[in-house]
Amino acid sequence: MSAETLLGLVAAFCTTISYLPQVIKAWKTGSTTDLSMQMMLLLFAGLSLWIAYGFMKADYVIVVANSISLVMLANLIFFKLRDFFAERQPGARAKIPRGWRKGDRGDARELASPG
Repeated sequence: MSAETLLGLVAAFCTTISYLPQVIKAWKTGSTTDLSMQMMLLLFAGLSLWIAYGFMKADYVIVVANSISLVMLANLIFFKLRDFFAERQPGARAKIPRGWRKGDRGDARELASPG
């Protein structure tokens, strides 16, 4: 493996894995209110173009890394759309403040109960 390929793999790993904390946060909290849909759609277009470029150049490091990034970004877009449509429907689920979910430290029911 050449130094050029190794550098590309390390760079691809770093940029691809950078999505993971945001995906995990959106999964756990069920909220994407602080994410910009415009930014995610622009990034989606950019990643798609990188994948096309990778195929044209037969550079599979670019193709694989950006494909994985695109899948993780698609998860964030899914969560964002789910929140968008849920807020506009009657009887939409209420946003539960962080730390108030059952089992979290400082559960509201535990704080309100005596003893």
